[in-house]
Formats: sequence, structure tokens, C-alpha cells
Amino acid sequence: MDAANEVIQTQGRTPRNEWWDEECRQHIKKKNEARSKWLQQNTRASQETYKKLRIEANVLIRWKKKAWLNNKILQIEHNHKRNDARKFFQEVKTFKPQQTILPTTCKDTSGNIISQIDEVLARWKEYFQKFLSVSVTPE
Repeated sequence: MDAANEVIQTQGRTPRNEWWDEECRQHIKKKNEARSKWLQQNTRASQETYKKLRIEANVLIRWKKKAWLNNKILQIEHNHKRNDARKFFQEVKTFKPQQTILPTTCKDTSGNIISQIDEVLARWKEYFQKFLSVSVTPE
């Protein structure tokens, strides 16, 4: 294992949230310690301490995340202004939501569940034709 670790070397985990740092970790650790103390000694003072630390941690985390997001947006704008298309689209892609899965079932007019895709599509077509059709009366 030592030889393998020397030759191959392990790669560190890429951080899921780039804005999460040691300061956030410390605030959460303090908050968790205060919570365990409050659960062990159910007093008003320990409860107030926990509430205060929880609010501070949430405010800090919210602030860090907003600052990171603003910095990321400025970076995207900078890439766009420089006409650096590759970096621009790579950065924009990080904000793209994951692929959404469309429902494959629905109910027909009598309330029965339909699971065949062609029947589901026909039902949606019928539904939207009913509600989006506009009858125009001549004047």
C-alpha cells in the first residue's frame, strides 16, 4: 500500500461547495457543541447560547454563499466581455440545473391512471386544447 500510495498518490476530493471554508466549519462546530450542551443541560442560558450561535452560523454561511455567488457572476461577466466563450460557457454550465425527469403517468378524464406514453401525451394534448382554446365571437 505504501508503494502504491507513493507512486499513484491519492487525489483530494474536490469541494462540493467552493464557498465552504474553515471559518464556516468552526462556526458549525461551535454551534453543534452548544447544541449538545443544551441537550445535556436543558437551561435557558444554554438554549439562548445555542440559538445565538445558530443564528450567527446561518448568517455567516448565507453571507459566504452570497459573496461566492456574486464573485462567480462577476467572473462570468468578465469572461463574456473578454469573448472567452469556452470559460464563459463552462462557468454558466455550473448553474444549469440537473436534468429534470418528466412524469410518465397522469389521469384521464374519468380519473383512471394512464401509464402508456402515447396515451399520456394524447391526454396532455386534450387537456391543453380544452383550456387554451379561445372561442372568438364575431362582432
